Amino acid sequence: MRNMNLRAFLGVFLLLFNTLSWYYMTLFLVSFIQNDVGLIMSWGFYYVGIIISSIIGTVLSERIKRATIFTIWITAGFLASLSFPLIVKVNTIPLTSTAIFFLGFSVGLGIPSCLAEFADTVSIEKRGQAGGFILLLTIISISLVASAFSSINLTIISLISGGWRIFGILSLYALRPKIVMKTAESVEKRVSYYSVFSNKTFVFYLTSWLMFSFIDHFEAPILRLFFEQKVWFFIQLVSPTIGSIFAQIWGYLSDNLGRKKVTIYGFVILGLAYAGLGVAPAFPLCWYLYGILNAVAWGNFYVNFVLVLWGDLSDSGGREKYYSVGGTLFFFAGIVELLSASYLEKIPAYASFSLASLFLFLAVIPLIYAPETLPDQFLRQRELKRYIEKAKRIREKYEKAKD
Repeated sequence: MRNMNLRAFLGVFLLLFNTLSWYYMTLFLVSFIQNDVGLIMSWGFYYVGIIISSIIGTVLSERIKRATIFTIWITAGFLASLSFPLIVKVNTIPLTSTAIFFLGFSVGLGIPSCLAEFADTVSIEKRGQAGGFILLLTIISISLVASAFSSINLTIISLISGGWRIFGILSLYALRPKIVMKTAESVEKRVSYYSVFSNKTFVFYLTSWLMFSFIDHFEAPILRLFFEQKVWFFIQLVSPTIGSIFAQIWGYLSDNLGRKKVTIYGFVILGLAYAGLGVAPAFPLCWYLYGILNAVAWGNFYVNFVLVLWGDLSDSGGREKYYSVGGTLFFFAGIVELLSASYLEKIPAYASFSLASLFLFLAVIPLIYAPETLPDQFLRQRELKRYIEKAKRIREKYEKAKD
């Protein structure tokens, strides 16, 4: 890629690809035992582990080298994956809960630094396309092995997960030394959480992301009960593929049209999907249309809210805090869903869908006031390039007609 060290990009690509795919593997591990300890305890301990370790990892990023964080993080993931079935086999609630918490802890510990590494390595005008490409390969790859995972036991999955995680160590050797060896203390201006939340642009985007996170988690238990089993299976089957393809498309558009405009498109699309369910909840076409539009919107949010925006809004050395806040709030919404699921399931489906549509459209309001995070010079250059290409096509068409 232009303006990017290829070796550095290869390193961060391998690291992020390994991390995201391994994260999905840990979801398989937890889902295997969720019936034994209950949804609240299994996923609750997992989410709490991610949140706590993400905060700890952010604190450590200011005190130790990033390479050290990555090594500790990947090693912890390797040990958590391999020890998971051994601890669970004892079949006691305290030990199983500890195994789940440790698995979540091993996920979150280095996530802020990993995403900060991505933002440090990839230039701002290429982050959308690079992020979309990584998500495309990750989700497609994990979708291909998902069916295989459903037919093998917990021990085999943990061995594959642990082996794949340790492979992430290899990516460290491809990273740029000046980035890997850097800590936040090497940057002249340290970033505090107060300064993070004092960034109005960050607060605008975070508010929209937070509204989406709670809407998505609050609707999840209602949707599972509302859809027929074959429809729910269809949505779960096609959503990853559709979402990954559109992640690449949205990433390209995000780099060319701007983050703000593209993110608004995502909220509008998802709002329309819920609006269709609210207006015609008994109409099967709306069910399948929701599944497709939801996947399209998720591709958008994965690229922009998970990978791109927090890097755009921060400077090198302080990015871990931005990514940590954005990530932990999403998992916090997951905890709230677990605690309130029994109450949410009592809400009439058509009413919840209409409310979700309304709040998704309201989530656009902060984005309207938020400035664009992609520098104007890149947008103007691309607009000029499109104008020149259009003028050339018109000229060629005119000359052909003249001949």
